[in-house]
Amino acid sequence: MLEVGNRIVMVSGASRGIGRAVVDRLLESGFRVSAGLRDPSRLVGSERFMTHCYDAEDAKSPISWVNATVAR
Repeated sequence: MLEVGNRIVMVSGASRGIGRAVVDRLLESGFRVSAGLRDPSRLVGSERFMTHCYDAEDAKSPISWVNATVAR
């Protein structure tokens, strides 16, 4: 696995299924995670875990999500 350091991983579809499992594994391994999902209120954020609204059908959505992740 990669050296964690201060890495931030962005994961879409993070509220359930494979996306959620990936988020849980990354957090357990010490990574910081930015999760993109349609309804960010479905998951509770923390110091190492942020949620942001992401809709793959909206062309501006990924830009907003990346900007929010970088700002944090």
